[in-house]
Amino acid sequence: MSSQFISSKKYDYPLIVFSPLIGFILVLAFSSPRTPDQSQILDYNSPVWLILLANVFILAHLTIGFTRSHLNRDVYKRFPLRFTVIPLFIVLLFLFQNNIYLIAFAFTPIWDEIHSFMQTFGFGRIYDAKAGNPPKVGRRFDIILCFVLEFYPHIVRLTTLDLKEMTRAIEYSDYISIDWVFRMVQHTTLPLTLLGVAYILFYIGYYIRLFKKTGYLPSRNKMILFTLTGFVNVVAVTYYTLVEALIINNIYHSIQYYGIIWYSEGKNLNKIFKKASPWFLLISLCFISLILGATRYKTETLPIWGAFWLTCSLIHFWYDGFMWSVRKNQAV
Repeated sequence: MSSQFISSKKYDYPLIVFSPLIGFILVLAFSSPRTPDQSQILDYNSPVWLILLANVFILAHLTIGFTRSHLNRDVYKRFPLRFTVIPLFIVLLFLFQNNIYLIAFAFTPIWDEIHSFMQTFGFGRIYDAKAGNPPKVGRRFDIILCFVLEFYPHIVRLTTLDLKEMTRAIEYSDYISIDWVFRMVQHTTLPLTLLGVAYILFYIGYYIRLFKKTGYLPSRNKMILFTLTGFVNVVAVTYYTLVEALIINNIYHSIQYYGIIWYSEGKNLNKIFKKASPWFLLISLCFISLILGATRYKTETLPIWGAFWLTCSLIHFWYDGFMWSVRKNQAV
């Protein structure tokens, strides 16, 4: 059974497979559900400390990827230009081209959400590989499912905004006719919901047919992870505000990343820092990353630091796409 896990059952379950429940339980414990008169996207019911914790946590996890990209010699040797020249070029581009910086800044939250559901997809594929399944079977269907479970609920929820709230949401724009947008989206909630449900049913049917035809069984850990991720995100956008939904997403996403980083890079860090104990390294890694996250929270509005931190976010999303490739045998 141990071969079904990245590390072990005791490690994988709290840090990866069941991590969506941790973020959900935190919000459930300290945040009240949205009331009917509250804004879905601009209000929140969480204590300030929880919002700050989620912010620092997600910003911190963006910085610890360097332990794999720059401190892992095997990974670094494969992509030296991607880890040196390209980040420097992007920082300078942001510093001297403000319009490009603003476009990238606006696009980053969307890419962040894409990156989040792609991380869930990546764990699913790793678990399938651990179960001995071919790396390409069902791959594109898994990507779409993770989009439907993790990103799509937010899109559907936005279609339920009333005219007043939609006006508040896009009042900064001089180029969008709010009445036109409202008329266009107010009738799309049910069709979009049914489309999402239809895809989930198709996905289940696909694997049932595949099992009957070839005996193929998807990883149990993958299916648990996907199910919990979908459940948590649907409940979050249904009963809580967007702020609480993002808190949940950021917390479990970061916990998963800390878990995979320590598992994959712990031995490498022990080799680099030979005299340090594993526990000291683990605590130091968490502490340093949290300090960097807090530093970013306080400095990312400053011009030079803003360009640097935005580059860190964008390359983190990009790096994860090729540093953990199951198809290319670069995952754990």
